[in-house]
Order: sequence, then structure tokens, then C-alpha cells
Amino acid sequence: MLCAKATGQECHVKETRPMPERVVLVVDVSSSMKGKETEQALGFLRGFLSAPNDQLDVAVIAFGSGVHGVRDYAELPSAIEAAEIPKWVSSQGEGDSTQLVPALERAKALKPKAVLVVSDGCWFDGLGVVAEAQRLKVPVWVYHVGGKGSRRRAIQLAEVTGGGCYSP
Repeated sequence: MLCAKATGQECHVKETRPMPERVVLVVDVSSSMKGKETEQALGFLRGFLSAPNDQLDVAVIAFGSGVHGVRDYAELPSAIEAAEIPKWVSSQGEGDSTQLVPALERAKALKPKAVLVVSDGCWFDGLGVVAEAQRLKVPVWVYHVGGKGSRRRAIQLAEVTGGGCYSP
């Protein structure tokens, strides 16, 4: 499954281990996530959600200039609903800016064992993201898409929480 350890300024896959049983996917739908970034993010979501795992509870948050939508654990009871998530994420609109902090705050309320951020790393609330991620007290994994975003921010977010960073 998705696992990587961040070192220096590059994202490197170091090892593979299963995701915890209760995960919140936090998916960037901001205006910077267009074209290649959107396709990479949706492809990742399709793969992640189609992997058979009866032990995994997944909630999904779409964010841009704020939290655009939330699908709670109870709203994804089967693989059929999970298969619709990429389409649902695509329909959540966008925003001019990327505000990750409100999405992390919402994720914390869902009491996850891990958070998986899917984004290009173009967050406008930089230091606030790191502080909020630390308040989660769970590993934050980052699936960093595209090339124009800040990989350094993605790595920092992963490192301070004991998560990891992966780039396609």
C-alpha cells in the first residue's frame, strides 16, 4: 500500500506497510489542481479505494479555499460507493486558494488513525498547516501530484507527523 519516507527535499519510497484501519483522505480540489494534477489525484483515489480491504474505514474531505465536502466513514459502506468517490471529488468545485488547515481541522473531528493528503502542495496557510497537522497526533501521509507545487511543504508535513511523502 502507499508508504514512503521523506528525506531531504525529495520524496522516496522506502518501505511498504499497511495503512491504519481508519483513514481520512483529504483531497485538494483547488484551482492549482487542474489537468495533470487532477488526473494523477483521481487515478490515485481510484486505485486506493479499489484495493480490497475489509478492515479499512475511509472518510473523504474535498478542500480548496475551504472545506467543500465531506463523506464520513458511515457514508462509504461498500465498494460500490467507494468507486463513486473520484466522481464526487471532481464535482466539489474549486477555489482560488488552497486552505489546508480547515480540512485538517475537519479531519481531526473524524478521529482518524492516519490522514492522507492528496495535493500539489500549493497551500497558502503554510506554517498553520504544520501546526494543525501536529495537533492531529496521527501520521499524515502526502501523495504529492504535479510538478509545480511545493514538494518541500509536502515533505515537511509528512516528516513532522511521522508520515511519509510519495510522488507518482
